[in-house]
Amino acid sequence: MTTTALAPNGTTSRTRMAGLACLLGGLLGAAGGLYPALRTPVVAEDMWTYPLRAGGEFATMQTMFALTHVGMLPGLLALGWCGAVPPSRWGRIGRGVAMAGMAVLTVNEFVAISVAGEPSDSSSAGNVGAVYGVATLMIAIGMIVAGVAAIRGGARSGWQQWLPLVVGRLADRSHDASPVRRG
Repeated sequence: MTTTALAPNGTTSRTRMAGLACLLGGLLGAAGGLYPALRTPVVAEDMWTYPLRAGGEFATMQTMFALTHVGMLPGLLALGWCGAVPPSRWGRIGRGVAMAGMAVLTVNEFVAISVAGEPSDSSSAGNVGAVYGVATLMIAIGMIVAGVAAIRGGARSGWQQWLPLVVGRLADRSHDASPVRRG
């Protein structure tokens, strides 16, 4: 297995800033996930916004989730900049699909606000929920492809070569564990 240079000159600060944005996005997402988990429910379980009140409270949480995804997008870009995911065809495809999924997820967080007063089994809430599913599958599939490309590319060794694959899978699983009901 050959080892290639991990980052061209001049990308270190850009990569670090992207990593910081990703870290801050992740911390915001963790805080955003804790609030609904600890919140005493104020609506019936069959409401889209459960356990949150429709209106400002739900809209604030959805905005926090969108900002989380916006913070994670630079992290996905940085996987290519630093060489963690190689510039091979499959590495580019995987990162592109994961970034597109993250962008769809970001937009859908705002779309979810439009169905805040709906029961979770309504058609509009179901449509929003379906988009959540498609977006998270895009992220998962994209990161799996990028992770396999990283392992096969050999730019990293040991545990580091597995990070894109593991982080992608954890990011996908974090949506499954969200205490906010989505459809």
